[in-house]
Amino acid sequence: MTIWIGFTNQKLYQARLLLGQASSCDAPVLASALRDSALLHMQFAWRSYLNEMGAATRLKFEVGSLDELVAATSLVTGEMREWQNLQADAFSWFNAFQSAANRIGWPEQASTVKEVPGQHAVNLIAVASADDAPDDLSGWWQKLSGLIDAQRQNRQES
Repeated sequence: MTIWIGFTNQKLYQARLLLGQASSCDAPVLASALRDSALLHMQFAWRSYLNEMGAATRLKFEVGSLDELVAATSLVTGEMREWQNLQADAFSWFNAFQSAANRIGWPEQASTVKEVPGQHAVNLIAVASADDAPDDLSGWWQKLSGLIDAQRQNRQES
């Protein structure tokens, strides 16, 4: 389990460093690249933390998603349930974070028109724009690292 704790901490630290660099960067393209990198490191930290939780339940292999972790373990812990509740809430910071991480590498779109055969076009408006990304990223980093720390402390007290 120790390998996962150290790796999770490393990725959270690297994300924090990248966010700090992005906030003080004057070049918009570089700042955007630093924010994307920070978001990816936060995603890596999340995936590592999944495996940290799995190791705590004596899971013998790596997982890449919360659903995979829950399906693979015989003991669904309170920590896992807390993440499941965040994942189930469509308006949670966690879903916004996951959605943003999944959008990296795709062009930004203000709105998308979805054509459905036999129906009128449906306009979808982007949930987040690039303008509010820096504040969102810092908030997501704080919530992610804070919840991981809180869950680790609870695990140690048990």
